[in-house]
Amino acid sequence: MNDNSRTWPATSVGSSVKFNWVLTARHRTASWVYYVDGTEVATFNDNNAIPEATVSHTVDVSKFSGKHTVLAVWNIGDTANAFYSCVDVNIGGGGSSTTSPTTAPTTSAPTTAPTTAPTTVAPTAAPTATATSSAASTVAPSGSEWAPGVGYETGDVVTYQGVSYKCRQSHTSIRSWEPSVYTLALWLPL
Repeated sequence: MNDNSRTWPATSVGSSVKFNWVLTARHRTASWVYYVDGTEVATFNDNNAIPEATVSHTVDVSKFSGKHTVLAVWNIGDTANAFYSCVDVNIGGGGSSTTSPTTAPTTSAPTTAPTTAPTTVAPTAAPTATATSSAASTVAPSGSEWAPGVGYETGDVVTYQGVSYKCRQSHTSIRSWEPSVYTLALWLPL
């Protein structure tokens, strides 16, 4: 994935790009930093606040044209960790100016700018969640009220606190995995 001699697909964008993040774990956030080929182009300071489940930033990339790699860094506020995502873009190539970085956790990450252009692409694997329960799980009919100890399959629809959710990955529910808590990791609000 770090072979820049390959023709990686690039999203055509204008002079500004709206980056949309979908957060499966809402860590306190120090800052969001965006680089184009290793040059810092934007920083958004969150002052250690807990972000919403979705975050958007519009970044001015008008100083660049042609194919470039954007490195997006989500600096966590209460640890030294960060999440990195790379997006290949064709600046000035027209088309949509919205893209969604895919976050991939790192175990120890500096929060300083890279000294060379990024050469890797973050994996796109979604986080998984599994659980075991001392009680046998039951299978709930789609459309029922969410409950702990129930086996849910991808595509099942439940209601929780008056809101409908669709299951994103099969799991057996436990207390603290309510749809409103793990909405984007396990459940998608409808």
